[in-house]
Amino acid sequence: MSNKCPKCSGNIPEGASFCLHCFSLINEKQPPEQGAPRRKKAGLLVSLAAVVLIAVVVCSILIFNKNKNEEKPLNSSSVTTAQTQRISQTETNPVATEKPLSTTVSTTKERQSENEINQTQQTSEKTVKETEKSTVANPKTTKQASRKIVIKNGRLISYPAGLKNSSYTIPYDVKSIEKDAFKGNKYLKKIKFSKRETLNCDWNNLFRCLPNLDTIYIYAGTNADTEGMQYFSGEIVYYD
Repeated sequence: MSNKCPKCSGNIPEGASFCLHCFSLINEKQPPEQGAPRRKKAGLLVSLAAVVLIAVVVCSILIFNKNKNEEKPLNSSSVTTAQTQRISQTETNPVATEKPLSTTVSTTKERQSENEINQTQQTSEKTVKETEKSTVANPKTTKQASRKIVIKNGRLISYPAGLKNSSYTIPYDVKSIEKDAFKGNKYLKKIKFSKRETLNCDWNNLFRCLPNLDTIYIYAGTNADTEGMQYFSGEIVYYD
């Protein structure tokens, strides 16, 4: 038997692999496709990997939530439980929420003691203010005190620097003059010693403290110590 070539319609023997006339291949076997199985295997591997990844993510989320729940502080649950118990006790026994009588009495005593303390503090502050007012000298009194001459036990302790008298008579009972007793006085120009038998004075200090002193009056019968008088540029007058 012979077959015909599908291209040139020539007779070819049975089982021939090509046409003897046009040399065309007859019944050419196509090579099997090798890419399809590989693609199927790759798809299976990708699907398996995706399933494993999803399982890992789900397990991680479950473990994280479990750890988070375990890390919650115990105090919040205990406080919530205590509050729940307290509310339930209040609802079942409202009398138990009232403060004991002893607590109320102690609170009242504490308030009374606080009021007493406040009153005491106010009284003490008022006393201190009154004392301060009493101790603050009146301007007139201060002015008078600044013009007061201090004499103690026969000693002239101080003569006010602000006293504006131009002359001063030293009393008989003054036996000595303290150093710097006249210090700072710029107004005294004349000093008179009352009648006495003897007169001892630190003249240098007296002249230094009274820069404007120009005249000294001494009783003629007084035995005066003249040492230091030579430095006095003013006038020394002896009177009877």
